[in-house]
Amino acid sequence: MSGDQSMGGKAPTPPSLGAGAVLLENLTRLTTDTLTPRLEAMFASCDDYFFDLASRAKNNNDQNLYFESLREIRVKKPVVVPDFCRRLSAGFHILAQRSGGSSGVQAPPIARTPESLELVGNEELEKDVVVIDMVSKARMEWQEELFQLQERIQSIASQSFEEREMPLDPERIARAFIESCNLIQADIKILKLLYKQFDRHVMRQLEELYSSANQLLIDDNVLPDLKPLASQTLKRKPAAAVAEKPGAAMAPEPQGLGLEGIPDSEPQMRELAQLLVRLRNVGVQVPNVPVPGGPIASGTPIGREELVALISEAQSQGMTAGQAPAPLDIRQAIRAIVETHGNLSVGQADEDIINVISMFFDLVLDDRNLPSEIKALVGRLQLPILRVALKDRSFFSDRKHPARQLINEIARTSMGWDAADKESQDELFVRLTALVDEILLAAGEDPGVFERSLSTLLGFIERSDQRAAKAERRTSERAQAEARTSKARDMARHVLHERLEAKQLPAEITTFLIEDWQQVLQLVYLKHGKDGVEWSTAVQVADDLLWSAQPHADERSQRRLERLLPGLYDRITVGLDQTQSTPEDARARIDVIRGVHRVLTGVSPDPLPVVAPLSLEQRRRITPAPSTDEKAWREMTAVERQRVQYEALMFEYLKRADEVPVGSWFEYDDLRQAVSRRCKLATRIDETQTLIFVSRMGVQVYEKPRKAFAYDMQMGHARPVEDAPLFDRTVDRIASNLRRLAGE
Repeated sequence: MSGDQSMGGKAPTPPSLGAGAVLLENLTRLTTDTLTPRLEAMFASCDDYFFDLASRAKNNNDQNLYFESLREIRVKKPVVVPDFCRRLSAGFHILAQRSGGSSGVQAPPIARTPESLELVGNEELEKDVVVIDMVSKARMEWQEELFQLQERIQSIASQSFEEREMPLDPERIARAFIESCNLIQADIKILKLLYKQFDRHVMRQLEELYSSANQLLIDDNVLPDLKPLASQTLKRKPAAAVAEKPGAAMAPEPQGLGLEGIPDSEPQMRELAQLLVRLRNVGVQVPNVPVPGGPIASGTPIGREELVALISEAQSQGMTAGQAPAPLDIRQAIRAIVETHGNLSVGQADEDIINVISMFFDLVLDDRNLPSEIKALVGRLQLPILRVALKDRSFFSDRKHPARQLINEIARTSMGWDAADKESQDELFVRLTALVDEILLAAGEDPGVFERSLSTLLGFIERSDQRAAKAERRTSERAQAEARTSKARDMARHVLHERLEAKQLPAEITTFLIEDWQQVLQLVYLKHGKDGVEWSTAVQVADDLLWSAQPHADERSQRRLERLLPGLYDRITVGLDQTQSTPEDARARIDVIRGVHRVLTGVSPDPLPVVAPLSLEQRRRITPAPSTDEKAWREMTAVERQRVQYEALMFEYLKRADEVPVGSWFEYDDLRQAVSRRCKLATRIDETQTLIFVSRMGVQVYEKPRKAFAYDMQMGHARPVEDAPLFDRTVDRIASNLRRLAGE
């Protein structure tokens, strides 16, 4: 809306109806001809995608699910593709019929708004969340092309409509595919994988379609001189012209934003206020809360108090006793006000506030740092926040304003909320939903509702954080202990494997080293590490025992053996004392070793002990675990082999991985489960160079080797979640978008 701009409008002058119908038919053909090959390519990519998922499945059930789903997708592809094209074409055909005067023709149903997602079933909710993610990115990416398309199609169709009703709107395209996929009998988990492929191969490639469609209409002389969005002049009369009109209200145009608009007392808001003024001065329109049909020349002027009352009235419509009203976004509320009260006009300061709050929630719904379900929940607060912004100037200037803090705290505490595990985290979502419902029920009558809701939420967060901190501490301590134990086991195995692999020794000596002395080595490493004298002593005992168990015919070796054995028995006794062996057990083991030595030195007349290589079981017990960083080639999946062959791990990402602070949140793709999980880096384990990631509840989610984590960052499988306050970072994005509109 512009200052003193009316909430209402009229349609542009159309070309001849016959020519318009032909152009719509040409657009239909262009759309199907452009998108069908991309859809075919998407289905072709599913073969490799699902085969790879099946090859990395954890169990046979998952593997069979992927193979059976791929079979179902292949079977249904010949009917899904034409159904998708039919649904896209239907939007154009209905538009053509309506432009021809068929009053009974209804537009295709508009998809549910993000704010109403909580009213539908779980499966439909998940589908709608996917649509929101795909559509918000596409609309942001091709804002200019979509604006020009809508203007031109409105021109040839002789009618005005919302962006969602435009046949080439990203939501129409995404919804057409998702509804066509209802023909595929598959679990929602599989369908979501298919939707991801559609997003990658079709939704992210819409530039060709939009550019071609605009060019087709330009070639047919449909608004060929349409100015870019950034250069559209404000569609409102100058203050002087309004003043000259008989009966017009004399509302002076503010030079800046004045005392009633966006305050400039705080640097972040000062920049925002100045940008709005500069855009107005150069005639650039801020495209945020357009009313269908555009502005008209006159409308009943209303003050701020009346505007706030009308917003509260629009929000409370449809409210039943004890239940929150059906959620509306700002655009829907303005449309409802116009339908009820006719054309109205608002002051420039009010328009600026409405546009800024509308932009704020548009960007919140596009914020990838928030889980989609939480974005939908925050989106329900549009009208309560707008009322606060209109009534309370400190909302923009005071960083501790309860409404701002509430938005920031919802975002912060939801940072680790994981839709994949939402059943175990329902307490948070239920609490947040209850708070939002309470704010909606207040409907502007309770000025303290935000402060009260903030206090309730902070109390809940404090209790939840305390529980999570305890669980996280236990998880970290357990992981540290397990890693150190695993390292000790591997070090002990490495010592013995290196020394026994090619040796043939008396069975008694081999058994003692593997069953008894291996435990001693582990305990010494756990207590003292590998750099202490204790570790060197324990390893030397193994070396001395190995040497003593071999025949020695020369006199020099025999003298050395005679000097060595008494001290060796003492050192073995000290080592066994560290284990759970009793003194009697330790003496019995040493007596066995002493008996072998007596035979080898000729003191005992018993026959020489039998020597033999390691058995398979003994070899298994001293073989170190394979490196977590390097698998054997035969154990690698096809993807892992390709990674080794063609992907070099960049030093830059190793450095980044090492610099990630403990406590950082990530959205991590679980390729085996085909889901994304939110997790926090809880601790680094230097012993094994691994990183432990936990959920919001402090429970371990992943244990990643350092190189694997760096590789996941490089490939985009591990994406950092921004932890700056939601309100501040969103206002920064608003300012960035406005600077771009201003050409700065």
